[in-house]
Amino acid sequence: MKDKVKKAHIERIFIFLLFTIFAGAVVIVLSFGANIYKSLVERDNAAYEKHLGTGYIAAKIRGNDRKDAIAIGGFVNEKQDDGIKTLHIYEKIEGEWYDTRIYYYDGAIREVFTFRENEIAPEDGTEVIPAKDMKLSVEGAKILISITDTHGYTDKIVVEMRSRKEVKT
Repeated sequence: MKDKVKKAHIERIFIFLLFTIFAGAVVIVLSFGANIYKSLVERDNAAYEKHLGTGYIAAKIRGNDRKDAIAIGGFVNEKQDDGIKTLHIYEKIEGEWYDTRIYYYDGAIREVFTFRENEIAPEDGTEVIPAKDMKLSVEGAKILISITDTHGYTDKIVVEMRSRKEVKT
């Protein structure tokens, strides 16, 4: 009788130890999985943020790729260099010319929709994307966009205008 009780006690201890080892293994595997998932999410977010600015501006250009609708120059007027390189997207609405300006100012890429050649202040634009820098340049019918995000990553894209041979500067 004592042997049966002793054997049952040893079996219970063995089962408890197996359960404890299994539970510990599950916790370790879940911990590794959570860390891997976290690193994947961080990597994906960094890639998304890196391409967000250039993708946004490229989409704006492609969506408005019409003759004489896109220009790059100064903030108020594309023909006058005032130190703020600006992408101008012009459109005529009910007989009036409007200008969507996309530019870098005070730590962010900004956008403002206003009358053409309206002399507003750069801080009046809405912050669209936080950034450290944005450069716009033109080579014939190609617009080169370079954006440095808040983490210091620089993303570049070239958008070719299909509506004309050259972009106004």
